Amino acid sequence: MDSGTRTPESHRTRATIRLAQLAILHVSLAASRCFAADIALSGGLNHETVIVGVATRWMAASPLRVGSTWALHCGVEFDVLNMHARQARKYGASDIATIGATPMLRVDWPHGDLLTFVDLGVGGHLLSHTSLQGGPNLGTAFQFGEWIGTGIRFGPGNAAEVGLRLEHLSNADIKRPNDGITFVSLRAAWQF
Repeated sequence: MDSGTRTPESHRTRATIRLAQLAILHVSLAASRCFAADIALSGGLNHETVIVGVATRWMAASPLRVGSTWALHCGVEFDVLNMHARQARKYGASDIATIGATPMLRVDWPHGDLLTFVDLGVGGHLLSHTSLQGGPNLGTAFQFGEWIGTGIRFGPGNAAEVGLRLEHLSNADIKRPNDGITFVSLRAAWQF
């Protein structure tokens, strides 16, 4: 059979691929009407660790509740962090990579062209290593993560954001040791 001849299986495969592509396009277009998304860069530290990260956040397009001067929003944030030990020691990794998903709530208050906010998130993270040189021994590769943050949105359509966040990771005593790690991070985000 030459390469130009198509079998019924190849027609079905091509049709299935086309249907999958159309489904992905349709879901993406529908999601863009239901969610506002942004991408964020962050940098943080504590006395033993330097943390850098990138995140994407998907917020529901419509608020959960609206008051006379405020609105409550819900969403989910997906992040990738790198925790780097500030001191080299004999034991533990010099870097820990994490990937996380965090459901979140945000309360915002508009003030003219600015929008101030407070947000709170609780989720889970997977770690590449459980011990950091000169830093905490986290005990397990799965960690719970929680944070509280504040900041402002500004610019055309309030598309730019800067904020400060207090974050904590620990395994909630699933396994000892459970040193946990707490750090402060500065964030910049852009809505797309």
